Amino acid sequence: MAVTHAAKEAVWLRRLIGEIFSLPKEPTTLHGDNKSAIALAHGGQYHTRTKHIDIRYHYIRYIIEAEAIKLIYCSVGI
Repeated sequence: MAVTHAAKEAVWLRRLIGEIFSLPKEPTTLHGDNKSAIALAHGGQYHTRTKHIDIRYHYIRYIIEAEAIKLIYCSVGI
């Protein structure tokens, strides 16, 4: 869910920059620390454990396919 909210903000900022200047050619990189969420966003496969995820949270899949953002894993070290 957090990645989806961050993606919505990133898409909004891309559109704002696109109105002021020109739309960036490469996708915006978004870093996430949850490998399962990243795999679900990239794969888009249905699994019995993902049936509770609401439709609005599948938005991230659409944005990745549209190549507006690039989601990569970033480990959190203490």
